[in-house]
Amino acid sequence: MTTGWVPMSESVTTADTGRVASASERHPRGERNPHRITVRPVDWHARAYAGELVLADSTGCVVVQESGHPDRLYFPRDDVHWDRLTSSDTETSCKFKGAAEYFTVSAGRTADAITDAAWGYPVPVEGMDALASRVAFYHEKIRVVVVEQWPDGSIVETDFPIWGDVRTVLGMMAVEPSGRHRFAVPVGPETERDVVEGGQSLGAFLVAAAKTEPDKRIISATAHFMRPVSFVKETAIETRFVQRGKSFSTVAVDLAQDGDAKVTGLVLLDGGADPIIAHDAPMPAVPGPAESVPCDFGLTGREIRAVHGAYLADRDEVGDPEICAWIRYRDLPSSEALRLAMLVQPVTHWTIAASMRPHAGVGETLAHEDLSTGVMTTTINIHADYDPRKWHLYVNPSVYAGRGLVGGRGLIFSEDGNVVGSYLVHAMVRGRTIDPRRLDGGRENAFM
Repeated sequence: MTTGWVPMSESVTTADTGRVASASERHPRGERNPHRITVRPVDWHARAYAGELVLADSTGCVVVQESGHPDRLYFPRDDVHWDRLTSSDTETSCKFKGAAEYFTVSAGRTADAITDAAWGYPVPVEGMDALASRVAFYHEKIRVVVVEQWPDGSIVETDFPIWGDVRTVLGMMAVEPSGRHRFAVPVGPETERDVVEGGQSLGAFLVAAAKTEPDKRIISATAHFMRPVSFVKETAIETRFVQRGKSFSTVAVDLAQDGDAKVTGLVLLDGGADPIIAHDAPMPAVPGPAESVPCDFGLTGREIRAVHGAYLADRDEVGDPEICAWIRYRDLPSSEALRLAMLVQPVTHWTIAASMRPHAGVGETLAHEDLSTGVMTTTINIHADYDPRKWHLYVNPSVYAGRGLVGGRGLIFSEDGNVVGSYLVHAMVRGRTIDPRRLDGGRENAFM
């Protein structure tokens, strides 16, 4: 079964539970927002694990989204292995959902006892009836995953919570004409951080340039990120020819929201020629995808595996300033420009994290919290055809860190060792001078 992020429909239960003080924690100026709970059915196949022990397995889950809380996945009680759980003495009460009962994972051959690992509301408050026959697992204690069967037959698990499916990202890069040399970017889903990654905006640039100059092939693109881009605001892209020739064309691209310039760049397109010389840089000898560590970024339809587990949230983990990652996708878009957008989208993931690796006490957990980080400029060169369904290795050494800036370069290899692309990333890593929550909803930086 192919899964995706299911949009809200008539079957969704939403409760506005009034104004509560806890909602103001994210609004230091004293704003008090309604406390909302949304119960949303999803078509996912989901599992809950304690170690290798399966605690629940279902295709009938619901996602509960509540103000001030992480998303939770509730499993039907009939799909829980109750022989692996025991009732706990813990009891709590929530005025928005009801009295909760708790369950502990029993010790077994593949799992130790985990206290209060799951909970449920057997008699929920009015309006939350959908929770009566369900239980949720703390994904901080229990591994909760969405299980996909991809078209090639492989089974891929993505850790919950997830923010969407790769088709959501593709949809936002599949810009549509709204006038001569003007394009509209589809509005995306609401996300906790509401910042579009720089690589995604660059991917949208490729699609807009390809539709502006459809008779040539994209070979290079550069983007400068001036302000953060929101998922939920209307986004306009404009293009213009800087130069248009028989062999090459250069297209300038600008992205704006609310009339404010956010991202600007150039895309170079080639009419093509027969090769006179040819060679590839050697691919480094690193473990393959099967030996690397899953690192999924909360997105179904894409599989990322970090070599040696180098992409870690532990700020005290120290290593070389390099991250290598294997990436593949579930789907093959019919448009070459969209395929190249998929190639480009992840390139801004790695440089900041790679630059932090040699420095104890600094890590990805500090990004956008105690540190102000963001990609400022990216250049991608595309050298060969790209099939997103196949594994590709992204090699990302950081070459510089200092003056509040970091620099990285990257190579993208096919699994058989051919160079598909190369890129440069320049980013900032700086201390904060102001609480980020006081600036535009906390979105003053972050083109990760």
